[in-house]
Amino acid sequence: MWAHYGDGHKGACLIFEIDDNAGEPGLLLRKTGTDGGGGADEPTFKRMRLYRVRYGDRPSEVEFFAGQSLDPSRRDVTFKTTDWEYEQEYRLVLDRNGNEPLGMQARTLTYDFTALKGIAFGARMAEEDKARIRKIIDDKRIEHNRQWFDYRDGYYSPTRGNVQITSTSTALLSP
Repeated sequence: MWAHYGDGHKGACLIFEIDDNAGEPGLLLRKTGTDGGGGADEPTFKRMRLYRVRYGDRPSEVEFFAGQSLDPSRRDVTFKTTDWEYEQEYRLVLDRNGNEPLGMQARTLTYDFTALKGIAFGARMAEEDKARIRKIIDDKRIEHNRQWFDYRDGYYSPTRGNVQITSTSTALLSP
């Protein structure tokens, strides 16, 4: 996935503990702004559903006249061709009011740190970037009294001919 979305393995991937409520996976998120010009953060986290991407030979049929009531699990935003099936992707679908596109503020969400269980660093990520991220995460772990965190490092395996992941999980010593 890093080759496609992480700038050629130079990025990082956040690993979340997903809430699977009756087969409908979700994540605790809150909006960090509004489109109304500087509105305040929402005070609480809300469970937002994640939709499994469906894979097939051709896109599903589009219901152009269904309006906003169309269930996101049936929209084309949750469909990809079988070429991408290896991703096993889920998507968060934000609904909008009216026909206007969602502005940046409405699309900016904050996750609950307790749901973040780890981070995987790309095989070509700069060591100074990894160190800076580890410092941020470790400070948050102290703030949230969290002892364990799953750090993973990507590396190229010449014997397998692909990128592998190794776990370097750590327990935080008392501050």
